[in-house]
Amino acid sequence: MDLVTAKAAIDFLIVESGTYENLEIMFFGGEPLLAEKLIREIVVYAENKSRSAGKKPQFTMTTNGLLLDESLLSFSQEHHVMLLISVDGNHESYSHYRRAPDKKDVFDVLERRVKSLQRSKVKYAARMTIMPRLVNRIVTNVRYLYEEWGFRHIQAVPASGV
Repeated sequence: MDLVTAKAAIDFLIVESGTYENLEIMFFGGEPLLAEKLIREIVVYAENKSRSAGKKPQFTMTTNGLLLDESLLSFSQEHHVMLLISVDGNHESYSHYRRAPDKKDVFDVLERRVKSLQRSKVKYAARMTIMPRLVNRIVTNVRYLYEEWGFRHIQAVPASGV
């Protein structure tokens, strides 16, 4: 999506939201942080336009977490962007479906990014996709994310179309 289309979508949302004060704006699909500059521009635009219309935008972004850095965490905190980290559980469960484009195992990289996220003041949660092969590991994986990685909010969502 380009900035012109994104602005048109925000304008549409504001107009069509009628009397609703709170606006939910979600970034997901693919990896939103591949377009980090665009995300930043959309957030600032939505905040300004919403404020002018007497609305309150709320932002959520689903990300694989691999591109999180201090600058993005600072931006997310300042603009109240909640981050949903796509992580399916322990190393075995995560690495079965999630790898870098070069097929490298990135579980340890994600773990470091999550630790940085936890030290920040950004609101966050885990988004665990439940693949058919991993159904029998739901309890194990939720427990792992809670006990080992410290997630206190975990969204478990069944995979669709598989």
